[in-house]
Amino acid sequence: NLEEVNKRLSSKKNDLDLKRKELDNIIEETEKEEKDLEAKENAHIDLCLKNKAILEQIGSFIIQKRIGDDNKIFGKITLKQVRETLESKTNLDLNNAGIEIPDIKELGTFSSTVVLHPTIEASIKIEILPQ
Repeated sequence: NLEEVNKRLSSKKNDLDLKRKELDNIIEETEKEEKDLEAKENAHIDLCLKNKAILEQIGSFIIQKRIGDDNKIFGKITLKQVRETLESKTNLDLNNAGIEIPDIKELGTFSSTVVLHPTIEASIKIEILPQ
């Protein structure tokens, strides 16, 4: 009987050793995935910082609109117009950026924010000129 108990204990110990190895492998894989994600996030942040510098270096982006006698513009300045203007002037892909624009109804210069990352925003000006 003692021999059977020892065999079962030995078997249980082997099972535990295998489980330990499996857990070690899982921990190792998880740590690697975390490092990869961190590296990707850091690369994304670097790209966002470069894009911010490009946007802020240009600073002011011109959109031309038809106007009436009172310097009010016809139609609205849309997010799509602003995005296209920024992208064409900078060659940046801003599809994933949040662009905050004020309600623009007349000629002038307006402040806007481009949210490139939750922690990175570029401050720009949108200049509305007559067409």
